[in-house]
Amino acid sequence: MVEPLTPEAIKRANERYKPEEDPRAKNQPTSGRCLDVPAYLGKYGHEVVKTKTHGSSTLHCLEHCIFDASHNGNEAAIGQTVEGKLFYQCFHNSCQGKTWHDARQLISGNDPLFERNTDLDEITEERLAIQEESLQAEHNKPHFEFIHNSDVLSNLKPIQWRIKNILADNSFYYNFGEAGNFKTFAELDRLLHIATGIDYHGHSVKQGTVFYIAGEGQQGLGRRIAAWHIHHKTSAKDVPFFVAKTPTQLMDKDAVEDVKRAIDYMSDQYGMPAIIHFDTLARNFGEGDENSTKDMNRVISNIDSAFGTEMGRGLTHHTGHANKERARGAYALHGAADSAFRIQYNKQDETVLVTCVKMKDAPLAPAMLFDTVKILLQIGDQHDNSFVLDLSAEGFAAYKSDNELQKADAVVTALKSMGGRVDKQAPLKNAVMVELNCGEATARRAINEAADMKKITVIPGKKPGQPNAYELPDETCNRV
Repeated sequence: MVEPLTPEAIKRANERYKPEEDPRAKNQPTSGRCLDVPAYLGKYGHEVVKTKTHGSSTLHCLEHCIFDASHNGNEAAIGQTVEGKLFYQCFHNSCQGKTWHDARQLISGNDPLFERNTDLDEITEERLAIQEESLQAEHNKPHFEFIHNSDVLSNLKPIQWRIKNILADNSFYYNFGEAGNFKTFAELDRLLHIATGIDYHGHSVKQGTVFYIAGEGQQGLGRRIAAWHIHHKTSAKDVPFFVAKTPTQLMDKDAVEDVKRAIDYMSDQYGMPAIIHFDTLARNFGEGDENSTKDMNRVISNIDSAFGTEMGRGLTHHTGHANKERARGAYALHGAADSAFRIQYNKQDETVLVTCVKMKDAPLAPAMLFDTVKILLQIGDQHDNSFVLDLSAEGFAAYKSDNELQKADAVVTALKSMGGRVDKQAPLKNAVMVELNCGEATARRAINEAADMKKITVIPGKKPGQPNAYELPDETCNRV
């Protein structure tokens, strides 16, 4: 009579089934059976030409690769760990990612790995069959997974800020602007505030170690850093801000990994890094084309692979040659970024405007208008100078003159008097004309300026030719 396969029966079978002591037992799995790889391969016409150890695993080198017979000379092998788990390896790039399960399908298909052993009792045989089915199920389990939407909600967390309402912690961001537009000054100001922990122009900062990879010489950069420390009355030796001696090559995965190793080495002494920044992207790109989506995606992939989300990752880039309102090169950079900032210099006013053009998971950071302040330096026996940035205005006030702000406020007042929304421009224009006592052209310009300042929201028509609607921004927030 066959005993029912209950947990108790399996336990009793396990107690009865005790293999003979074998001096090789220490290299065998502690449960189940270990596949005799050479015998298995020989059964299906594949020759093992050499067996060797690799760490705690055993490699059974094949006469030729299972997937490509031209890969020979001990270049392919089936490996077996000390626990009995199997894996496949081949040194050729075309075979990267091939698994034992893939190889088994070509060798033996769905044939059972183990022959039925008539010396085992039925309970032991069924227990081992269950183990093999479990192993097969594990091999068949897809690597790609879905999770339930309730699990997504259970993992929701508030945004963690490195600079409050400006820069999310451990995010990927970039700055862009024309040459000579104070891009490096603006980014150094941001990064040195992080390294010192000093509030960033009224925004609280989470202090952390900063690593900066500059494309230009250290002399010019050193003057800017010196001016910043003088202006903020800080001591450079007490601030964990580090500058690379040379640029890197972001197209080269090994080069990026080497940067990560250098950061890991220094992290033992200075703690986990807050941000690594590359200035500029062009000087650190390497042998590739920044206009190529493929090459830009490779750069982004190399950065993600090396640094993950363990720290903030930043880039400084240039504007396009024709379109100055976006960064030049492949648009893949903007798509991958969590946030992006445009930097513009007004030579007439000697001011720098930093505007946020993308913020993935939060409202856009407020625009910030900075005055450029000259700082005198004494370098050896020579007098020199550099600049620092001082906040002049933030938010709507950073964009426009007082007169333009007043006109935009008049548009808001007019829209409020109409219930906060109109379905076309004409009635809003008429109300603005009354509010400002102006003509149609001035009213239209005021409406457009209010939209540029984000004081009102423009809703495009749903169909071609259908007029735009206008409404006040929704300031409410739904709590999840």
